[in-house]
Amino acid sequence: MKNRITSALVVTIVILSSCNSTNDLCVCIEKGSELNEFSNELLMSEFVSEEQESELYQLRNEVDSLCAPFKEMGPKELYELRNACGDYPEP
Repeated sequence: MKNRITSALVVTIVILSSCNSTNDLCVCIEKGSELNEFSNELLMSEFVSEEQESELYQLRNEVDSLCAPFKEMGPKELYELRNACGDYPEP
């Protein structure tokens, strides 16, 4: 389970920087951030319920689906799309 959480975190970190829901990358980043926050909560808890685990898998699947178009995209294109998301610091 930790490998899956780590994978989700890596995907988010690769494209993480910003968002404002103006393009699909922004939606991907927002959902990735939501997955990161939820994953961190679960990592800090002593017990993970089946419901929480199910929600984690659902979020991860959403992130995978939303972010799939960007996995093969070049850094320059990602950078330009990310800049359209909003006011976040440079990587």
